[in-house]
Amino acid sequence: LLKLIMKIESEIEKEKINYVKNLKVPFEEIYLLFDEDDKGYITEEELKDGLYKIKIIDEEGLEIFFNRYDISKSNKIEESDFFDAIIPFNKKYRKYVENVLENIFFERNYNILEDINTIHCLKNLLSFIINKEKEINNYKINFIERNYNSNLISELFKIIDKDEKGFFTY
Repeated sequence: LLKLIMKIESEIEKEKINYVKNLKVPFEEIYLLFDEDDKGYITEEELKDGLYKIKIIDEEGLEIFFNRYDISKSNKIEESDFFDAIIPFNKKYRKYVENVLENIFFERNYNILEDINTIHCLKNLLSFIINKEKEINNYKINFIERNYNSNLISELFKIIDKDEKGFFTY
């Protein structure tokens, strides 16, 4: 299970790197698409609204994504956690986003929703991440169910194997 999760996380990281290579706007502009009142966190409803704006409608994926990146379990995704969700952990690309892109000047009337390329790239990235998070979630659920069933079978066997010889007859 751990190897599968690590493989999927590696795929997500590669996709984030590809995204940043094409990114032409500061992270703050993307973040404000979700946290419109700039309070420093995104609620589940705001995440849903932001995803809807970029044409991602996936209730299950929304819930899984939100639960994964609500690190503090406070029913909100902090700005730094959202940053981690879509920006690669690779230092080179983080510096690019933090230093180079943050210094780009945007006109006051800039509307990210009118920036077709940025929205297209963001939609592709978030769709990819959401689908991969769903995949990880399914692996976890299957693992838990298998272990639960395995433990259940062991407990049933102990009940049936009254003489504790490791087998039973009827």
